[in-house]
Amino acid sequence: MIQTALRMVGAPPTWSEWDREDAGTPAEFRSFGSPTVLVNGRDVGCDENEPPLSDANSCRVYVDESGCLCGAPSADLIVAAIRGAKVA
Repeated sequence: MIQTALRMVGAPPTWSEWDREDAGTPAEFRSFGSPTVLVNGRDVGCDENEPPLSDANSCRVYVDESGCLCGAPSADLIVAAIRGAKVA
């Protein structure tokens, strides 16, 4: 979905993946459930008023545009986050 979303916005298909159990993973990424997609540090599956962090190993589910549960955020959800991201 990430690759599709990046293609949809004309961005290169490049991203970083982190394993929350890996000692090399930055501490700020260890509290997210899996999978979590961040755009400029913001969780694409949460709004501004929703806490995005989990205190335990957990799997995440997402609701797609048709209301079905999915195991990953849709490309459209990722695209919306990219388009809505503030450029630093």
